[in-house]
Amino acid sequence: MSKRMDTLETAAQTGAGIVIGFGINLGIAPLLGIPIDMKGATTLTAMYVVASFIRSYGLRRLFRWIEHRPKHRCKFCGDTHVSYEARRAHETARHECV
Repeated sequence: MSKRMDTLETAAQTGAGIVIGFGINLGIAPLLGIPIDMKGATTLTAMYVVASFIRSYGLRRLFRWIEHRPKHRCKFCGDTHVSYEARRAHETARHECV
């Protein structure tokens, strides 16, 4: 998935969180004895939105990097390979001295 699609997915997830979080702020907080008005609920929701977006996007990009990073590097030319076997086949085929 591209960075653009990761951003769009994170924004959609965060958007759903806005609705849920705002509802909890206005509906549940008063039931728990926490006084909150519209301005307070909006401010609190905005803080959660920013934190949620940064967390979601950052973790998504981290896992994409982990998934796609090169696993093995040829000791002769530096080419990268997904598996040890692929690296050994590359070294044997391209480098006569192995």
